Amino acid sequence: MKRFAMLLLLISALLLAACGGGEEAPADTSAPTTAAETTTQDQPAATPTESAAVVTTNTPAAEAATSTPAAATADVAVPDGADAPPAQLGKLDNLTSYRARTFYQSEGTRDDGTPVQDSVSVESAYVSDDGVDKRFMSMQLNSLDNEDAAAFGGFEFYQIGQDMYMFTGEEMGWIRISDDQSPFQDPSTQFLLDSSVVFSNLNDLKRERPDEEIAGIVSSHYTFDQSAMLDFLNAGQGNLTADGEVWIAQDGDYVTKYIVNVNVDSGGAGQLDPSLSSGTLQLGFELTEANEDITIDLPEDAISGTNLVGFGDAPLPVPEGATVAASTAQFAVIQTDLPVEEAQQFYDDALQALGWTKDESGSMSFGDMVSLSYSKDNVKLTVLIQVDASTGITGVMLNAEESQ
Repeated sequence: MKRFAMLLLLISALLLAACGGGEEAPADTSAPTTAAETTTQDQPAATPTESAAVVTTNTPAAEAATSTPAAATADVAVPDGADAPPAQLGKLDNLTSYRARTFYQSEGTRDDGTPVQDSVSVESAYVSDDGVDKRFMSMQLNSLDNEDAAAFGGFEFYQIGQDMYMFTGEEMGWIRISDDQSPFQDPSTQFLLDSSVVFSNLNDLKRERPDEEIAGIVSSHYTFDQSAMLDFLNAGQGNLTADGEVWIAQDGDYVTKYIVNVNVDSGGAGQLDPSLSSGTLQLGFELTEANEDITIDLPEDAISGTNLVGFGDAPLPVPEGATVAASTAQFAVIQTDLPVEEAQQFYDDALQALGWTKDESGSMSFGDMVSLSYSKDNVKLTVLIQVDASTGITGVMLNAEESQ
């Protein structure tokens, strides 16, 4: 989980990292149309916003991490022939909507003797709205051995179609990222949304009675040990044991609830925490609503907070087919297949058409790198254009500074 904390912190480094990588499918670079249809209450941009229809419980992470996610369950009759576990797990995204809770906590020491005391609590929601996938996630993070992660605290994450927005704290504010830059594409975080990552050896699940209803979903009950999680725990690399319980929907084969307890003697805990030398970890998940009337709307602050200052309501100029890798009110990172010279011409033309004045003395060229300086009203705009020699992709980095 330490990797996970650092991954979230590295979002702020996208300005440097976004110019790398392989070929990417172009993202929709226009302003999201779905956001214009949402209705949210005005809230200060300096504080995390919450969709009016997506209500999260602001439970302190430490408290959430010490108890199983709570939702009403009910024993149900067991149908004949329902003992065998499913051949593979289904996806929660096959539901039309859901809400879920996840918690994680760890205690112990690292290889260098550093004490570990981490906790994470997550509230998530999903809905398919007229064919558009919408997601919301709120995370609270505490870490004893990582001061930066502890100061980071938490974040909010929205996905509306291909548009992704994160509130990363008061200092950074809102940031818009492309779908390929999402932190949830990283293998160390996939288990938060995909329980099939946790349970790779379903034949090692042991059937238990009675079955239960989790969030109204009739679910088969199983127990397990570390053999059901060999891939997730990187079996053979660490000296550990694990046990727990899991409930799987009888219709759809997706996980509705699980509780995992891990004891590490040496060698780490796989994807949960590869650097934990010894200690204990607990991971839990529970579906709290399924196929209910859930609405996820992007806060207005997310849109205004990711438009570069100086552009007003005008969209940021983006070459055709380019990808907006990241944007905030202060900077934007764009990737394009255009050569440096053509990218420079595009921004010279586009910015001057929008009323920006070029500072010729402040603009310069260094071979495959161009720096352009523009101003408008009280805003200074710097446009840095450079090709990545390893990929051939041209990166455009815009930085806007507003004078007082």
